[in-house]
Amino acid sequence: MTHAGNAHADDFLSAAVLAHEYPYARILRVQEVSEAHLEDRAVVVVDIGGRYEPEKNNYDHHQDASLPCSLHLVLRHVLGYPEDLLRGSRPWAS
Repeated sequence: MTHAGNAHADDFLSAAVLAHEYPYARILRVQEVSEAHLEDRAVVVVDIGGRYEPEKNNYDHHQDASLPCSLHLVLRHVLGYPEDLLRGSRPWAS
């Protein structure tokens, strides 16, 4: 689940990653997300909802300027990408 309206790179790419990881899931674009959706661990909420709670599958970054974009949050917690890779460092290129 992500926001309605114009897609941005982080929500669009997050949806693509999640669609690949969960091929039978539906992607919903909504105006507002409900409290029930935010509490339901079976629902992945990206770039909307005002919460960063990976244990509940909520990946919004808008409430905290120190958080990276939603795509980084999804890559970190859903796919387990290491932090140095997400920052753009290349430990293998020495």
